[in-house]
Amino acid sequence: MKKNCALLIGKHNSGSVPGKNYMEILGRPAVEYPLLAASHCDCIDKIYVSTDSPVIMEIASRYDAEIIDRPAELARADSPTEFVFQHAYEIISKREPELGMMALLFANSLDVLPEYLEKGFRMLTENDDYDSVVSICQYNMFTPLRARRLNIDSTTEPILELEKLGIENAFDRDAMGDVYFVDFGVQVVRPERCLKDPLGGALPFRWLGHKQGAIVKDFGFDIDAEWQIPTMQFWLEKHGFTSRVTPYDV
Repeated sequence: MKKNCALLIGKHNSGSVPGKNYMEILGRPAVEYPLLAASHCDCIDKIYVSTDSPVIMEIASRYDAEIIDRPAELARADSPTEFVFQHAYEIISKREPELGMMALLFANSLDVLPEYLEKGFRMLTENDDYDSVVSICQYNMFTPLRARRLNIDSTTEPILELEKLGIENAFDRDAMGDVYFVDFGVQVVRPERCLKDPLGGALPFRWLGHKQGAIVKDFGFDIDAEWQIPTMQFWLEKHGFTSRVTPYDV
């Protein structure tokens, strides 16, 4: 019988927000939230954690996670995520000869619940042509039409060649229709399609393969800036987390 696994990755040192993967939010280390979701997901048989962090290793041990030592060359700021997943997959596939689907989790992605993961596994089971299922959030205010680059002389200009798009009112945030971004709360993949060849998938997230089913969530993102921390605390509180209880306590 196939065994579905979760694979969580997280470094000890972070260049964007130091210690973001294990900073306390509502009295718990950040990495504990995706671990909680995975441990309460009926579709997941085993949890693996790839890390170089002794702090994350200790936290993961509370959830009976099996540790994969992340080598130093894959724990740098410029280490490609594709290769981190490939390294772990090669180890997991040897330990799990009947490996099924995998949920990929980031230590700094707190916006995940068991029901989201279960929906991802279900969608992947029901759609053979999907390589993966991911969660997305609608952020029309971040439409590419408004994106700008900063020039060396402190001037700005549009990233896109707006004139060629033929959009009359490029300022209108809805001019391109609804705009969605992958938030990384849910990533359920067929590992043989997505992780064997780390560069074989579609840009920008090559570890997700080519065809991705989507779960639309309310909001969320992986934490990469300090301003995102209170937003994700709000998300947690909205979904039943406090400093004393979690939705899993009832």
